[in-house]
Amino acid sequence: MSENKQISEIEVVKQVITSLQAQSASFTMDALHCQKDTVKLIAEQGQHYLIAFKNNQPR
Repeated sequence: MSENKQISEIEVVKQVITSLQAQSASFTMDALHCQKDTVKLIAEQGQHYLIAFKNNQPR
């Protein structure tokens, strides 16, 4: 849970992903996190992910 109102939820999730890079982890996220940078960060670390997306996403 994020209590810091100075950082967006997207940045907090990126920090969590980075902090778990040495561990095996699977991430499940809602459409807010369907972002190229977030997915790239997870994939570069060899982690697994499941992200929901909305129909308005082109790809």
